[in-house]
Amino acid sequence: MNQMTVGQLFDTARQQHQAGRLAEAQSLYQQILTQEPDHADALHLLGYAQFQAGHAQQGLELIRRAIALDGGRAEYHCNLGVVLAAMNQHAEAIAACKQALALRPDFAEAAYNLAGSLVAVGDVEQGITMYRQALALRPDWPEAYTNLGNALQAADRLEEAVAALGQAVALRPNFADAVYNLGNALGQLERWEEAVAALRRAIAIKPVYPEAYNNLGNALRKQRQFEQAIAAYRQALQQRPDYGDAYNNLANALVEMGRIDEAIAAHTEALKLRPDDGIVHFNLAAMLLRLGRLEEAWPHYEWRWRVEEFHQPMRQLEQPMWDGSDLKGKRILLHTEQGFGDAIQFARYVPVVVRKGGKVIIECAGQMARLYASSPAIEQVIVAGQPLPEFEVHCPLLSVPYVLGTTLQTLPRQVPYLWFDVALAEQWRKRIGDTEGKLKAGLVWTGRPKPEPDRSIPLTRLAPLAQVRGVRFYSLQIGPGAEQARQPPAGMDLVDWADDLNDFADTAALMANLDLILTIDSATAHLAGALAKPVWVLLRYAADWRWMLNRTDSPWYPTMRLFRQPRPGDWETPVQALADQLRVKAQRS
Repeated sequence: MNQMTVGQLFDTARQQHQAGRLAEAQSLYQQILTQEPDHADALHLLGYAQFQAGHAQQGLELIRRAIALDGGRAEYHCNLGVVLAAMNQHAEAIAACKQALALRPDFAEAAYNLAGSLVAVGDVEQGITMYRQALALRPDWPEAYTNLGNALQAADRLEEAVAALGQAVALRPNFADAVYNLGNALGQLERWEEAVAALRRAIAIKPVYPEAYNNLGNALRKQRQFEQAIAAYRQALQQRPDYGDAYNNLANALVEMGRIDEAIAAHTEALKLRPDDGIVHFNLAAMLLRLGRLEEAWPHYEWRWRVEEFHQPMRQLEQPMWDGSDLKGKRILLHTEQGFGDAIQFARYVPVVVRKGGKVIIECAGQMARLYASSPAIEQVIVAGQPLPEFEVHCPLLSVPYVLGTTLQTLPRQVPYLWFDVALAEQWRKRIGDTEGKLKAGLVWTGRPKPEPDRSIPLTRLAPLAQVRGVRFYSLQIGPGAEQARQPPAGMDLVDWADDLNDFADTAALMANLDLILTIDSATAHLAGALAKPVWVLLRYAADWRWMLNRTDSPWYPTMRLFRQPRPGDWETPVQALADQLRVKAQRS
């Protein structure tokens, strides 16, 4: 049998390579290089085959040898970029792909690979430009449309992302990853039905797809289809038992169903897999707090600073953080965090800190400053952003129960711990005037849309309250939803002075003249409780941790009464129950 020429060997090697028979191809490339050590094409393709076989460093060295022999070949530089990108050396990969495009401006693959590395180093907009350039050169490329869609998604250009991913799916209907990413983008747009359909389709194409099951669960949960969401998460975990995100999401869905013990078990499993994951600790803390297991919960709650969604870094101050020991006259800075409701709820600890020997300085948002100034236990109020005075130790306000080891039994319950301004209250009393014996009730129906949009209801859903005679309502609603007071439910006697409520001190002074506060879970609920005003609170089924489980009272606020949804989404039942009790109270007043 005649021995093959180098050219024949090379053609055969390339055929084996294209067929995916890497070992055979590498053997033939080696034979060529034995005969011609400077065969640049053989060096290049042997290097790429080595990379494909999992030997990236060896492949890199071989491709660089090929480039040293023949630096004018665009495909060499392009594949050098591919290997460098796989090794996370994206700056060098970008240079290699740019060199490939300089040699061949119409090289679609080089533009595509350049785009990927640009996105990887954070230059997403330029990456989007290069993906579009690649597609202009090769319009029928579903992978490029998919990656373009992903980059657009990262840039928060979601409608464009959906269009690009839709094009990828149109070009290749059975492209599971493109369908999956399309479902994710639709979810970000809150087009939940379409997202669910896309994710189910991705799973139909690729049945073993734990990420798709997990995100399907998320989309179903947003549609309040909790049982289906739980089934999706369990399927994700069956396929990938070490899937920490799925455990965390499963736990959250179980909470929505009121199955707290199961949720804690799921989070415990998640912690075994991801012991340093802040969101898992934070969510576990919320579940333990719901059960009244405060002492167990507080250490987990301290992980909140590592939660990306928390959007509030731990304060970095030169002074040490308070450890709960006797302060012996030291000045302590307490700094507020999270929402207004949290700042009001945990202000109860100021007198406790004073009893520990501390001289309290409190830093807060401007809307809180006058209210905090009402407390004789607070020596100085600083609005966030202003220069801080001298102090010896500090503590985030919601870390105080942790450093004190608060239990359900030692929870500070004494109210009021905040007070209204007497002069302001008198101004409101004169403005209210004679109410002809009617019960005066403050009303709030909407909170901030995040993080719990389903804690709010439109004012129209409170129509049963309008049927209660002998009640005059006063809107305490500010911000989103306040405009609804202009069109109250038929028959509701509603006074709207909310435009004159500039801060919590104004609200407190108006509250001082009211008989009862009716509200959804809001900062107003906390304010009424802190002022020791009677307050009735409408709660969603999976209420926030501070309202605990199945209680109609609150250990945090002795004057509070809770009206809970008996099932997710059912506002009619608690609203009607509140209206019935309001009727009784109005008749007695």
